[in-house]
Amino acid sequence: MTVDQLQWSPDGAWSGQVQAGSRPAQLLLVFGATERLEDPALAAALAHRFPGAVRFGCSTAGEIVGTGATDAGVAVTALGFDASTVRLATTPIADLEDSRAAGRRLMEQLAADGLAHVLTLCDGLSVNGSQLAEGLASAAPDGVAITGGLAGDGTAFGHAVVMAGATVASGLAAAVGLYGAGLRVACASLGGWDPFGPERLITRSRGHVLYELDGQSALGLHALSR
Repeated sequence: MTVDQLQWSPDGAWSGQVQAGSRPAQLLLVFGATERLEDPALAAALAHRFPGAVRFGCSTAGEIVGTGATDAGVAVTALGFDASTVRLATTPIADLEDSRAAGRRLMEQLAADGLAHVLTLCDGLSVNGSQLAEGLASAAPDGVAITGGLAGDGTAFGHAVVMAGATVASGLAAAVGLYGAGLRVACASLGGWDPFGPERLITRSRGHVLYELDGQSALGLHALSR
């Protein structure tokens, strides 16, 4: 397996180099701001530089490039496998209540002999991520690991997108399946919250959407704290 990371800038320039001996890319992990992922010039650049590779990514609130973080361009990680294959699955998300069913639909598209790992990305403004994960897990074959995340939109929280092949769209859940008897996948995560400001009581919410704190608009309180 070979891994190469590059960065694409809006002026069309690439930085970083594909290493000598790298295998042809089968999977591209693409992360950047919403407007950059929607730029037709990016799609053309990816198709030209990595013909035949599956494009998979989402909008963000900053990208990790090497050992640092940036929001200056689009981060592209190109993966070439020794003896593994990649399959892409997508499904629209009708509403929050469709989240669990959307997860099942993705897994049903991917479930096949040799499936070792599923990586999923979805529009974080349109889905209940916990329910999507439950749907994926409920339909997954035994022993298949599942990882993923939610598309962001910087600090705007207005328009997030997922890239799945040639499609870049909101309201979309997507996943890639990685197949191969020799494929070994490991993952780790770190999360948590640091408290700040006064303690408040949630007085109105629906699913994962927060509407009120202490009887006041949560969005209004957030705006006041900025």
